[in-house]
Amino acid sequence: MAPPAIRAILSEDDDDHVPMFPSANSVQRHAVSGSAPSSRLHPSGVSSLRAPVEPAPSKLEVPMRRQKVILEPGHSPLDWARLKTTTDLRGGVSTLLRVTPSQLQQHNRLDDAWTAIQGKVYNMTPYLKFHPGGVDQLMRIAGRDGTRLFSRTARHRSATIMAHFSLYVLKGHWGPNPVKIGIMLEALGADYEVKFVEFGSSDKETGVKGADYLNLCENGRTPTLVDHKRNDFVIWESGAILDYLCSAYDSDNKFHGKTPEERAIVMQWLFFQVTGHSPVQGNLYFAKMYWKTAYGEDPSQVVLNRFKNELDRVFHVYEHRLQRQASLYGEDKAFLALDRPTIADYSALGWLGMLPDVAGKLELDMQKYGILNKYIDRLRNLPEAQAAMRRVASGC
Repeated sequence: MAPPAIRAILSEDDDDHVPMFPSANSVQRHAVSGSAPSSRLHPSGVSSLRAPVEPAPSKLEVPMRRQKVILEPGHSPLDWARLKTTTDLRGGVSTLLRVTPSQLQQHNRLDDAWTAIQGKVYNMTPYLKFHPGGVDQLMRIAGRDGTRLFSRTARHRSATIMAHFSLYVLKGHWGPNPVKIGIMLEALGADYEVKFVEFGSSDKETGVKGADYLNLCENGRTPTLVDHKRNDFVIWESGAILDYLCSAYDSDNKFHGKTPEERAIVMQWLFFQVTGHSPVQGNLYFAKMYWKTAYGEDPSQVVLNRFKNELDRVFHVYEHRLQRQASLYGEDKAFLALDRPTIADYSALGWLGMLPDVAGKLELDMQKYGILNKYIDRLRNLPEAQAAMRRVASGC
């Protein structure tokens, strides 16, 4: 997956004017008009879908109404349908890959065209001649990040088509719970868009306590997931979202459990994490980091000890479980529920993954946990975890 650094490929000096779509001088428009292309027709640098350009002097007028798109000869909708059903459009890629900016730049030819949109890399090569805007328009973003141009030309329509899900996250305070969902979406290979809401704000359109977001999530917290391919179905609470994604899209039951017994064990550890682990770690974090700001005084040592002792108990539960799993399957397959990562592990990683960065601030002695620390490192290095943490944290 493409890291945020890919955005550096696009400079502010790039000529990213918004083209007419299909372009005024395109094969598609002339095919329905019967006139020859005019070399005088070029879209203005200030054109946009919201503010149509004024047509240049020509016998050909820019149509006000949407016209049927005519694809190039030999590239009909039936040809495209056949291509989609007989060819792996991912180019044989079956696992998550990390694509660097320099690697992306190498794929900028007609026979090998890649682009990055919203942190994901797409192979455009099979689609080039089927695109109603023409090959030239797609080649403008070949070998580089096309997010900015894509969002300005087609976001209102194509972004919804391209993104299967919308994942709502706090801007600047991404937190551990949305990361869980990002990891699961990455593991499923799903297309999703991260949407940010403002922490503590009641702004109608942008605030996490605003009317628009509360219409999605009555609790006014994140994460919330919208499934655009199931009638914009909305679900919130991280554990419920993970269960929904498995029920709806984990056809192999890889992350949910293949038998009733496996599924029960997965849900057991998922519930332990969301009810036993995250509340106490969250309370300790708040007490150490925000209590004085909120209440004007330091928290009592009794309160801190209560949270630290309970968190220590939870970590020992994890430690004992992982030791048992390692004795059964080997240390590299020691996961909370099964011999492979499941939603129980993804849920735990949201909170455990913070510890290498915050354990010192919370005055936690993590050195006394052996296999738990190795487990945390293994989870943090999973490709789906790396990709999710980059995308979900991109607004921070």
